[in-house]
Amino acid sequence: MPVHLAIDYGTKRIGLAIAHIGLAEPLMILDNSPQLFTQLQQVIANEQPDQIIVGISERQMAELTRKFAYELAAYTQVPIVFADETLSSRTVREKL
Repeated sequence: MPVHLAIDYGTKRIGLAIAHIGLAEPLMILDNSPQLFTQLQQVIANEQPDQIIVGISERQMAELTRKFAYELAAYTQVPIVFADETLSSRTVREKL
């Protein structure tokens, strides 16, 4: 079964989750610091994901997230895809 690394990009912190069997589980939180890409390379080497999924919202945060993903692509050969997170928190609250 494929392994997916999910990334929730933030200007201060980056959340990581890993899915080995289909359901993603929290992995860790990294500070958005100069060491970020080195740390992400270590996570990718350890977890060996088949795909990296980067959550993307809207407006300025979407632009920052895309920039981050393009920078990350320079550090890995793992395919990177985007997942639309627009209104995801609202949808979860409505379902609860």
